[in-house]
Amino acid sequence: MDIIIAGAGAVGGQAAHALCYRGNDVTVIDTDEDVLARLREHCDVMTLTGNAALPETLLEAGIQSADIVLALTGSSEANLVICTLAKTFGTPKNVARLRTRRYFQPDRGLPPEVFGVDDFIIPEEACVEEIMDSLNRPAVKESVPIGPKTCEMVNFQLPPGSPLHGVELRAVSRADLLDRLRVCAIKRYGRLIIPRGDTEVNAYDEMYVAGNRQDVDAFIEWATPDVRQIKRVLVTGATTVAQRLAAAVERAGMTLSLVAGSEAEAKEMVDNLGAKATIICGECTDASVLQEAGVDEADAVVAAGSNNEANILTCILAHRMASGKVISVVDNTDYDQIIANMTMIDCGFNPLVAAVDSLIQHIGSEVRQHVAVLKRIDAEVLDLTVRKGTSIAGKKIMDISGVADMVFIAIFRDGEFVPPVGKEDVLVGDRVTVLARSSSHEAVERLFASRKLF
Repeated sequence: MDIIIAGAGAVGGQAAHALCYRGNDVTVIDTDEDVLARLREHCDVMTLTGNAALPETLLEAGIQSADIVLALTGSSEANLVICTLAKTFGTPKNVARLRTRRYFQPDRGLPPEVFGVDDFIIPEEACVEEIMDSLNRPAVKESVPIGPKTCEMVNFQLPPGSPLHGVELRAVSRADLLDRLRVCAIKRYGRLIIPRGDTEVNAYDEMYVAGNRQDVDAFIEWATPDVRQIKRVLVTGATTVAQRLAAAVERAGMTLSLVAGSEAEAKEMVDNLGAKATIICGECTDASVLQEAGVDEADAVVAAGSNNEANILTCILAHRMASGKVISVVDNTDYDQIIANMTMIDCGFNPLVAAVDSLIQHIGSEVRQHVAVLKRIDAEVLDLTVRKGTSIAGKKIMDISGVADMVFIAIFRDGEFVPPVGKEDVLVGDRVTVLARSSSHEAVERLFASRKLF
C-alpha cells in the first residue's frame, strides 16, 4: 500500500517503522530534517521536509496516488487540516491523531467525515482502555484482540495453587473448557515453548490461550483460583493518562488513591475528579509517600507519571511493599521489552504503542489483515485469509509445514471461532490467526499467498 505519514515524531516514527517493515511504501513528511534523517537510518522510507498542512507539500509527496494518509503530528488542529486536504485530493482513507474527541459534534452536524477523517486515534485514550481491561482482569498480563471483537488471545501466569500445576495438557480435568480454546504458547524462564498434548504445565509458567472472551475468562478464572479481584487502585502521576485513568477507575466503582508530584498537580487532579479520591502530594519514588497513599492496601498500583524511570522505580517499590498487581506506563519503546521481562512488574503499557497497534489494525496487505507485536515474547500475531489457489487450502493443520515455530491459534469460519486442532481442515475463505516469531512474518505470508498460474 502507498501510505503517507504526516509527522515523524514518536507516534509517526513508530508507525513508519511498523508499516515499512511490513512491506508498505511509506512517505513521511515533517518540518524537521534532522528527525527525518534519523528515521531514514532505521527505516526504508521516503521522506519530505515540509509542512503537511500545505497543499503543495502533499502534492509533492504524491497524495494523488496514496491509499492512506496518517496525520500523526503533535497538533490535533494540523492533523484535521491534513485530513481535510487529503480527502479533497481523493485519498480513500484518512486517519488522524487527536488529543480529544471534542472536535466532533455529530448531533450538531460536525461528524469526523466533515473534516475528511475516516478514523482517528487518541493515544492516551487507547492506553487507558488497555489498562482498565488489565485492572478488570487481574490475572491477565497481555491481551490481543483477534478475529471478531468477541475473540482474543491472552497471556496469564499460573500461580502455585493452580489446578494446572504439574498436569499435562491432554490430562487437564476441565476438558470442557480447554476444548473451546487453543493453548498457543508457553513462556517459561523467558523461553518460548510451543505446547503439545504431552506438555506439562508448571506454576509460574505464562500461558497464551485464544478463544471467545467468555471462554478465555472462564478458563483463567478456573486456572487462577487465588487471584483476587481489583477493588482498590493507587495511581501515581498527573499526566493525561493518569488523569483519564483516575476518572475511569472512579467510573468503574473502584476505590481510588492518587500520588501527585506537586501541589499544583494535586490541585489539578482535585479539580478534575472532585473530592472522591484520596490525593497525596509527594515523590512517588519515596516509600513513605507510597505508604501514606495506602500502597499496602491497594489491589493494584499504576505508575503513570511523566518520568519513565521514576515509573519503573515506583513499580519496584510497590512490588516490595504490596502484593497487588503492579503496572508501569512508559512512552519510550526501548523500555517495553525490559519491563515485559521484569518479574517485579506485572504489565507495561505505552500510549505510543497503543496508538500504533490501533493504526495497524486498519492497515494490512492483500493477504494479511491484522498484525499485533507481542510484548512478552519475540512473536507476532497475524490474521490472514485463505484464498483460492493457496497451497494450504484443503489441508489438515497437522499436514501444514514450512514455517518454523508457527502456531495456528484460531480459525474463523462464517464468523465463528473454530479451535485449530490438528485434524481440522483449512478451507478457502477461512480467516486464520497464527502466532509466529517476528522474523518469520514474510514466510508466513508466502505460505498463505495464492500461487500464480502461467
